[in-house]
Amino acid sequence: MGRHVAGESFLKGYLDHGKCDDLAIQVETHKHSKVFDQFLDERGKILPYKIYDRFSSSADQFYKGVVFYPGPGLAEWSKLRSFSGDSLWSICGVTHTISSHNAMDSIANLVSSPVQPWDALVCTSNAVKNSIEEMLSSQIDYLRHRLKATQFPLPQLPVIPLGIDAKKFAPPSIDEKQRVREIFGMGADEIVCLFVGRLSFHAKANPFAMYRAIEEAAIQSHKRVVLLECGWFYNAHIEESFAEARRLLCPSVRTIFVDGLDQESAKAAWSVADIFCSLVDNIQETFGITPVEAMSAGLPVVVSDWNGYKDTVRDGIDGFRVPTLAPSPTPSQSLHRAYAAGKIDYDAYLGLTSLQISIDHRRLVQVLKLLFGSSELRLEMSENALKRAQNVYDWANIIPQYEQLWAHLDERRLVKQKSSLLSTISHPAPERPDPFRFFANYPTQSLGLGDAIRIVGDDSVDRSLAKYDEIISLKMFSSYLPSVLERSQIEKMFALIEPKYISVENITKSLKAEPSLVLRTVSFLIKIGLLERASI
Repeated sequence: MGRHVAGESFLKGYLDHGKCDDLAIQVETHKHSKVFDQFLDERGKILPYKIYDRFSSSADQFYKGVVFYPGPGLAEWSKLRSFSGDSLWSICGVTHTISSHNAMDSIANLVSSPVQPWDALVCTSNAVKNSIEEMLSSQIDYLRHRLKATQFPLPQLPVIPLGIDAKKFAPPSIDEKQRVREIFGMGADEIVCLFVGRLSFHAKANPFAMYRAIEEAAIQSHKRVVLLECGWFYNAHIEESFAEARRLLCPSVRTIFVDGLDQESAKAAWSVADIFCSLVDNIQETFGITPVEAMSAGLPVVVSDWNGYKDTVRDGIDGFRVPTLAPSPTPSQSLHRAYAAGKIDYDAYLGLTSLQISIDHRRLVQVLKLLFGSSELRLEMSENALKRAQNVYDWANIIPQYEQLWAHLDERRLVKQKSSLLSTISHPAPERPDPFRFFANYPTQSLGLGDAIRIVGDDSVDRSLAKYDEIISLKMFSSYLPSVLERSQIEKMFALIEPKYISVENITKSLKAEPSLVLRTVSFLIKIGLLERASI
């Protein structure tokens, strides 16, 4: 998926161009850090770093600074942070697709979650930022109507594009290009038009417009055109659907398929192309990295005037943006209701939306003919595109923008942290309550820090420890041992208790341990019959 590729590319870019002077990683489990070590080895990097797991993100000792998550889920992480305090660190996320229910929920939830102005959701394009602002505005209106709410702290929404490693896509030499073209069996007079990406008519780009226009432009310009499709299919049905459309819509254009998942084949495809074409018409696309890669490969680009392409491609300079048309919103449109109700799935929702998006056919044929007919125009746009990719979209230019944002967030957070106006919320995540508060009415009595305890039956410390060792050897308890005090501390606890009653609070002070951990351990020892509660 594109978001996985983007995440990996960002990490490589950060390691190559970031400061990396105070690095920490968050993993699901500590063993996953071995994958990061392997990643560093492959990049030839030796960096000291701290490791935190998911649980750490709700603890006071979590990394103090800015934490970057490669997705839009700030709401989830802000709720975990709220257990410790909203100003202890900043959270930064980034948008990918925003058309799925999960993505839309994560954005809408920003309004009611404990995100702060020292957090940020990076928007990869102005189009995405506009869509997010529309959803946030709708959610705010809803909460005003529903709850009469008046205050809505929101994260910042800076626009920072995705980046690339420009060197990876550097244009081939003339000799190299000719050599690869010979391998493909391409003549010197053939013009190669390239598409790169997922080949999916319902979830990426319907090829109808491209096939139809390339056929017409090739015939009218009297040029021999090769269409090179470098990508991958989800299944055989989609593959056959593309083949069927090609047979009908562009029978005179020679088409070649290249496996886009094979790096060597993909590199060869970039090397032989003369023009890049990507006519995305799908709402799941938010930025679209392939035109930037094409510009980095020194190719003039023909793209739909859609989403992030509006930012990346300068019409008439790096290539052409072809106008698109979509229906205006009307009450009769029911796709969103059908998707919300489960009547259609996500793929159908994308596909049925895409069916209503059209691309200006006349303009598309016109710009293709211009490029087919003028090697000078192709060269001029190629040079412009290459400079733009190198000067704007290389990670060397993108990573400093992230670091500048993070420094700003950190500065704003620290100012707020020092403010006397900062308040603590009694119930930071009400939908994730402490079970002993939420279910406080279940037991007959409760055990608190002020309660006193003693050893059952006045056993000695040695006898109590022997019983403890015997009981915890039972399989039913073995998996829970990491959640209580270590045995050495339990031994010290028994020594404190042996001669007299002692409060849980005094045990905590003597052991210099976390109160909740001591209380949890005492409760467990009462459960297994080694301690008993008594009122002071």
